[in-house]
Formats: sequence, C-alpha cells, structure tokens
Amino acid sequence: ETDTREGRSFSSNRNSIKIEHEDGTVAHYCVLKASSIMVEEGDIVYPGTPLALAGTYDGQKYETRIFITYKILKQQDYEHFKESLTSSVYIDPVFATDQGNTRLSSNQSYRAVQTDEMAKAEMNKRELKSLRKTAGK
Repeated sequence: ETDTREGRSFSSNRNSIKIEHEDGTVAHYCVLKASSIMVEEGDIVYPGTPLALAGTYDGQKYETRIFITYKILKQQDYEHFKESLTSSVYIDPVFATDQGNTRLSSNQSYRAVQTDEMAKAEMNKRELKSLRKTAGK
C-alpha cells in the first residue's frame, strides 16, 4: 500500500522507516525485520521509543542501517532548472554505547545505552509534559 497525501509518503511494503526531526534532519532506518515496525505514520517518536526489530541483510547476522541526512539549498542553476534545488548531506553521528560515545564502524557490534537525562535533553517542555502524563498511566 502506498499513500502520498499532504506531501508525505508512506509505503507498507518496505522494511524501513524515515523519521523527520524538528531540526530538519531525517533519520533513515533500514534492514528491519519484516512486519516488525512498531510506529505508524504521524506518531510522535520520543527518544528511546522502540521502532522495529533488526533484520538480516545476508541472512546470517542481524543489523540495522541508519542514515542521517539534512537538506541544503543549492545555488540556482537556470540551465538545469528541472534538477532539484536541494541536496542531501549525510551526517556521521556519534552514538552512546556501552563502550562510550563513539562513531560506529562496519562489521562491529555495539550495544546502545540511554539514560533518562539523555532522553529528556532531546525533548521540549510540551513533549516532557506529555511523556509524564503517559508514564503516569
């Protein structure tokens, strides 16, 4: 199924998720286990929210691939006006792991860590209030 209303796109036939953040970055999560996605289009995703289970790329080891991008405006080129006026830039993030804050390397295993302080640092006041209400249920 594919839905492209209101400038959004959604496909239930893929094992990937894209999450748009308020700062303009987009996180792309790929190689997810089939039918394991735990969020839906329009959900507010808080830090620490489970998204899906890791899938297998080669059928042997579990992995998830994460790409973080943001759009930049390109200089307008009237000769190639039909080309996009934006370009994606990839970010090489640092992750909090049980080995400390690190940039991930290929073919290595990591265990993510998250403290309440880390999660709360990513939230605005309204999100913190909503989270407290949800936690109180």
